[in-house]
Amino acid sequence: MPKFEEFTRAESRASRGGPMFSLQARGLISLNHAAFAALGEPEAVALLYDATEQIVAMRKVPRSYPNAYVVRKQQQAQSYLVGARGFIAHYNIPIQRALRFGGQDFGDGVWGFALREGTVVQNRRGREAGPPITDRWRCTSDGFEVPELMKITHVGMSHPGYMSRPPGGNPPSVRVGMLIACSPLGPKPATSGLRSSFLSFLQWAPIMEFIAALSHVDNGVAWAPWGGHGRIMFEAALTDSGEADAPVASALLLLPESGKSRYGRDSRFAELVLHVEPRGQEGAQASPVNLAAWHDRFARALKLPAALGRFLSDELGLAISDDPPAQVGVWLTAPRAMSELVDTEQLQPVRGTAALSQFIGWALADPNGDVAEAAAVDWLTEMCDNTLHLDGYEPKLARMRGGRKDELRIGERLSAGRSLYSADGRFRFEVQNDANLVVYWGRTPLWKSDTPRSPRGAYYLMLEEDGNLVLHKPDGHGIWETGTAGQGADSLRMQEDGNLVLYSDRGAVWSSGVVLAPEA
Repeated sequence: MPKFEEFTRAESRASRGGPMFSLQARGLISLNHAAFAALGEPEAVALLYDATEQIVAMRKVPRSYPNAYVVRKQQQAQSYLVGARGFIAHYNIPIQRALRFGGQDFGDGVWGFALREGTVVQNRRGREAGPPITDRWRCTSDGFEVPELMKITHVGMSHPGYMSRPPGGNPPSVRVGMLIACSPLGPKPATSGLRSSFLSFLQWAPIMEFIAALSHVDNGVAWAPWGGHGRIMFEAALTDSGEADAPVASALLLLPESGKSRYGRDSRFAELVLHVEPRGQEGAQASPVNLAAWHDRFARALKLPAALGRFLSDELGLAISDDPPAQVGVWLTAPRAMSELVDTEQLQPVRGTAALSQFIGWALADPNGDVAEAAAVDWLTEMCDNTLHLDGYEPKLARMRGGRKDELRIGERLSAGRSLYSADGRFRFEVQNDANLVVYWGRTPLWKSDTPRSPRGAYYLMLEEDGNLVLHKPDGHGIWETGTAGQGADSLRMQEDGNLVLYSDRGAVWSSGVVLAPEA
């Protein structure tokens, strides 16, 4: 006779409540609250690896520890994240799909997991979950590939400054919309908390820099809640609190919530729409800008979904996924013709044609697609061909597609002899073979790190996982750093004003401090 053992509900709850770790495909290790507590509620951890047994582990260390990795709490969830892309790359740990592990206690405050014991994290429809792709894009002119994205042309912003205009009185405008697949909202956080998080997100550097690239933003304006509907639709206006004039920009966020209607929209997505009316310093309609400036604006738009994904995951605690793939689109409108927004310089339209009054570009996330700068050229090609009907534009766009790198991302390195260039080509930041870091304006040095070494060698600059920018000797030892560990920095940019700036999602955390006026 079999000797059965009855499985109790208490044991089930204890199993689910134990320490758990997840290894995400984008190079993050996540901890549930039980694992965080077992490690002693650390501010930072050291990462450990046993190559023979293939065990990943960690122990609590102070943030000042040389090998510390900062532990970040997801604001609206009882889980914690450790950025580990460099660690994972160094040990060639496979991360093609997200895996979940039960935590193991290895003694002396060390907790971790065995890679061979992972189970695939699945999304709500049973398919193997994968992180959304937000850095590779395939442009399309077929709206039927992006039916949800097509609806951004019909989104209405509710600020009264828009409503008071006479028919036909709308100025030129730019709208960008993006979709990221994510899990539905749960009962928490409360609606007011969601609204507050949304307003904070709109202050992130990628959002504000995109708006600033389109329009002058006065110091007195700020994001304020406006309109919306319950927990699934939040609206905000970038304004000085007045209601008579249309705001500088408006934003609309739509979130999925279990059991709630999305008014005909796909409940698998979170959606963000930004609407901007380009203005000059005095509030008048901004002058049109050339194709190079629009290339920069389009590239910035294509980088916004990455910020949205981080907001949904890190701030709202929602599970984001590549099913369906992320999407992004731009919609440019002008009262009369696109020449009100685009300065074609000396390029002429094909005889017998006239510039149209709107341009729409769509893009789908695709692992085999183009980076933002190259995909932006595809949008420009579409605009030159089918909206502006220009002749002979190809050489200008070819130079943009082959443009030089102006940004160093987290986990990337810049080797000796390599440079970052400002988008306009005026400024160059070089890691010299003698280990000195120098920003040049032509041949004139504007800033340097004063770190020359002899002999010359294979020095390299790297933006570490913890946000610290470190200059390394060939043997890997650091000889110079920005001291920005733990501040969330994720990109170093050579700007068109000559300033070399290290940015996080919330703004600059370090800069060279040398700024030249545009006319210099």
